[in-house]
Amino acid sequence: MAHWNVCIITKNDGSTIDELTKKASTVLGRFGYEIDSAPIKRYAEQYQIDGLKEHYKTDDPATLLKLAKNLYWQECFADENGIYYMSDTVENPDGHFDSAQILGRVLPEDFGLAFLGEGGNRMCRAIITLDGEWLDGPWNFGPIPEVVHFGPSREERIKESGEWIAKLTSALEQNKHEAIFIADCHS
Repeated sequence: MAHWNVCIITKNDGSTIDELTKKASTVLGRFGYEIDSAPIKRYAEQYQIDGLKEHYKTDDPATLLKLAKNLYWQECFADENGIYYMSDTVENPDGHFDSAQILGRVLPEDFGLAFLGEGGNRMCRAIITLDGEWLDGPWNFGPIPEVVHFGPSREERIKESGEWIAKLTSALEQNKHEAIFIADCHS
């Protein structure tokens, strides 16, 4: 599981720190892989059912239905389309992470340490702008190796990191009077 940081810029409207944190969390939540929805049927994939059949050496529909609970950690049902469970989330087309946690508000004097990787911290990988737009940065963390064996070349990585640092620095400078938060994301 990859961990990476996101910068969240929210309007500094005089709210308390708890209220601002809740606003940042709400904005961040819009970018999770799954979002809340009305309950819907989520059907088991055929390869999952085939795996149960093979592992437990059974084709019995009633037994498979009971075993499906082990796949989803909840009660399962069956209809003419197959085995399913009820879910209250759906896949988010704007999703970027499995889970995330707001770590705290970052003051302007700490921007370099929190977002730019100074002092050995991870560089910020994305920005959520004041308008709620997600801006992706490069997946370059720590020093760029002298020899690169896959992906963009060393020179391309240096260039894209420099461009990202300029974009991130500009966004932080332009919004230094707003409430800026850092979140740890997992994908």
